[in-house]
Amino acid sequence: MARRNDAGDVVEWEPHGLDCAVCLDVARDAQQMYSSGASVRDIRSAIEKKWASAAAHGTHTPTPLPPRP
Repeated sequence: MARRNDAGDVVEWEPHGLDCAVCLDVARDAQQMYSSGASVRDIRSAIEKKWASAAAHGTHTPTPLPPRP
């Protein structure tokens, strides 16, 4: 995600996510969880937990949290 509008909707994506294996894995997992009825916050929590070891090595992308309803 590169940019959100004032409502918090994604309006621009980072192009590297199209070729990054980690980004593609995250997108696949998020889509599967969303299709199964998981909330966006639960999905984010699960993704962050799964990839915590990578984040500890400085590879975490600091994606801002969506606004609270």
